[in-house]
Amino acid sequence: MQHVVKYVEPQNVVSIEPVFDTEQPIGATLR
Repeated sequence: MQHVVKYVEPQNVVSIEPVFDTEQPIGATLR
C-alpha cells in the first residue's frame, strides 16, 4: 500500500499519476 501513502502527498501525486494512467502518455501526465 505504498502507492496510497504517496497519494496523500501532493508532490508524490504527480509521480503516481503517470503510473495509474497507463493508457495516457507520460509526457501528457507530466504537464
